[in-house]
Amino acid sequence: MNFLEMGKFYEKLGKKSASLLKKDYKNAGYWYSSAADCYKVEGDEEKFRRLKDLALKCFLSYLEESRKNNIVTDTGQVYLWISYIYRSLGNLNEFHNFVIEAAKAFTLTARNLAKNDKAALPAIISYYNSANCYRLVGDKSTAKKNYKNALNIYHRRGRGGDKGIEFSPVLLATCHYRMDEPESAIEILERELKKEHSSPLVFSNIHLILGCYYLENRDKKNAKKHFQEAKIPFDIEKLSAAELVTQALCQLMLNNPENAIGLAELSVKISSKTRKYNLRQLIQEIAGIVLYLAGGQDLIVEKIMESLAWQHLDLPLYDALNIITKNRISKH
Repeated sequence: MNFLEMGKFYEKLGKKSASLLKKDYKNAGYWYSSAADCYKVEGDEEKFRRLKDLALKCFLSYLEESRKNNIVTDTGQVYLWISYIYRSLGNLNEFHNFVIEAAKAFTLTARNLAKNDKAALPAIISYYNSANCYRLVGDKSTAKKNYKNALNIYHRRGRGGDKGIEFSPVLLATCHYRMDEPESAIEILERELKKEHSSPLVFSNIHLILGCYYLENRDKKNAKKHFQEAKIPFDIEKLSAAELVTQALCQLMLNNPENAIGLAELSVKISSKTRKYNLRQLIQEIAGIVLYLAGGQDLIVEKIMESLAWQHLDLPLYDALNIITKNRISKH
């Protein structure tokens, strides 16, 4: 994995977003911060700090513009991104303050959306994100309350014939897992696997996450079973980059490091051709986790996980990645 090249690419995207032509300060901040994390993996502390500072200025400029134009829909996400910049720079007071601001913004958005029967899914996601923020700062009771708010909206509207809502059972399971209810999370995903899935990626991701939940519950037999069953029954040449990196994670957990490395490297090669830059970034960073875990380079893995935390805390797969990294690092 060449994180130096990735850093240069993300820095270029940041400059392009911040240009006078675009003035897209939110995306500029995101890409500058992502570039900084790549340079940190490579050990360039000076560039890391310079780009984090630049990202912070872009995000704060975005918030200022949002206030002037009364745009409040995505301020929670930006507050959360800012909080992680402060944490990466060692300012834990500001980290805490901005996480709380993010939590309040997500909660306010959720309450407003919950009033609209046609906005059930966005309301669920906003409560879920608010809960994630409170969980970050150790406020378990408020986090649990908002996970329950998300689940209540789903149970009230998600099953009631509202065809406009397509709520992912994986997100439902994640709410239970993050409320320290792993048995409920496992039950939901086991039930989901009995349904017919048109997407091989959804099918394999559910098996991967289930395997990790079982592993966390010290049920190695069921964990291994699900890692094995995550295999997509197609030729490798026909798999997407996202499918390949999921397969790589499963092979890693089945103690097949050579297979995992081959699949991860192929996922990087394929993803480099996509213009969906956020997806490319996610795939390449997860592939990096596979490659560095397989090589026993734990410190680099921890740096990549720090990068994933601020970008993808809302991602249900994030919990599985945490379990995988803890499990593999403990064996080295």
